[in-house]
Amino acid sequence: MAPAPAFNRQHATGSVLGLATGEALALPYVSSPEKVDKGVTMISGGDWSEGEWGPSTAMALAVLSAMNEAVIYNREKWADYLAVRWVEWAHSEGKGLDSRTRDLLRSVSREEASEEALASRAKASGGAGALPVAHVAPLALLFLGEDQEADLAKAADRLARMTHPEEDAREAAVLVALMMQQAARYGSVSIEEQIKYLPTGSQDKWEQLLKEGGDAASFNSIHVKSSDANKASVAVLQSAVAAFRSRSAVENVLIQAVRSTANAHVAAVAGALTGGDEGSRELPATWTSKLHGENLNGRGSAVDAITKDVENVVNRTYQWDPYKVD
Repeated sequence: MAPAPAFNRQHATGSVLGLATGEALALPYVSSPEKVDKGVTMISGGDWSEGEWGPSTAMALAVLSAMNEAVIYNREKWADYLAVRWVEWAHSEGKGLDSRTRDLLRSVSREEASEEALASRAKASGGAGALPVAHVAPLALLFLGEDQEADLAKAADRLARMTHPEEDAREAAVLVALMMQQAARYGSVSIEEQIKYLPTGSQDKWEQLLKEGGDAASFNSIHVKSSDANKASVAVLQSAVAAFRSRSAVENVLIQAVRSTANAHVAAVAGALTGGDEGSRELPATWTSKLHGENLNGRGSAVDAITKDVENVVNRTYQWDPYKVD
């Protein structure tokens, strides 16, 4: 067992709960963006009930479950365990999943499911290109040890390649994973600090893109729904970072994310960033108490189930005592 890393339970849990809260908040507004003018709160709308999360959170919870399976059986096979869970989910449920990703996951049987099977079939065209940017968040929990930033960056790239081989989509996922690692370790999120772990040839590009994030509202609103995964991933991360940088209360950050784009990926990533930075206690209980959706597997309260899963990954991977660190 690896030595205990720095770990903050509230902020690690906050990143996953924030993702779920942001997505559930945004989904009813996606099909009716005009509703944001009347105010943003947790409502039902379209195909979504009040507090119901969508595919980004469902896929993130599959990541969390696969991490738990990996630390019990074989840590090196985490991506294969994840492939099985994604494939099973897509065959049995997969609510809200875009047609490109659904077709990919359903093209593989459970018996065939593996990292290689998905990555070899993934094509760079169409679909919800920003999916990996949102659902990568829990992967950080497997890489909380010292000097594991490069290992996490490689793992996040592998995760993204399983469904989205586009360069910007993969690099955006790497950045978010590293931000979540920092939140879980130290209880805060720094945006620019993670760029140095990207390939050298991409660092200047992302430094400029993230600087532009707060001033590129027209670009973001146009491209967050783009069928080009590179454009969508950049725009979603820029928009989420812009909301995060407002540094207001968590509730206001999520409302701003929804109002700016009416895009569930933006709100999910903004929720992960802000929940990771502020901690789960700062998420509005009136919202988190209503959370539900696929891949919760009938385990009661979403808050309790997600908190337990986060702690289990860390407890099983490291010699961490949950009573010593808050």
